[in-house]
Amino acid sequence: MERTLKPSEEIWISIAGPLANALIALGLFTYLANTHQAGAGAAAIKPSDLMTPSDVNLLGLLGFGNLLLVAMNLLPAFPMDGGRILRALLTYVRPEDEATRMAAWMGRMLAISMGLYGLLASQFMLVFFALFVYLGAALLVIVAALFSSTGKKTPAQQAAAKGQPPQPVLQDNACAILPPAMNHDTMWRK
Repeated sequence: MERTLKPSEEIWISIAGPLANALIALGLFTYLANTHQAGAGAAAIKPSDLMTPSDVNLLGLLGFGNLLLVAMNLLPAFPMDGGRILRALLTYVRPEDEATRMAAWMGRMLAISMGLYGLLASQFMLVFFALFVYLGAALLVIVAALFSSTGKKTPAQQAAAKGQPPQPVLQDNACAILPPAMNHDTMWRK
């Protein structure tokens, strides 16, 4: 059953993923330091090591990769954990739909900045990542706007209110997932 999370719950859930990656990295670097292996820390890993991995630096690279995941997940781009934390914090001072729009807007602006930098620096993986962030933020704004403007709940929330399990909503009409005010039949008859 789906329910709206309280801001504090959303913060704790969003912190869990990056925290797990940070603990994995800490464990790997602690192991490397205690066994006195060469290149035992994140500072000992050079960018050239990332391009030529070997058996010798595998644990260090895994630790460094987990630190990169922490950094990427905590970016304040709304589909990712950092954006969810931002939205939860904004929910304390703004209504939820406005906080969602603000967090998504910040995510889209960050995605545009990353995409432009990626294009100028020929970092096409960054452009792909920026596209993912932009589309995720834009989709969440559209869904939030559809359901908040019509006062409707999502199909899963409607089923939960009736005490029923959520049912698939796609029927013969592909627009059946839209609220009645946004359905193509009612939009084009006017």
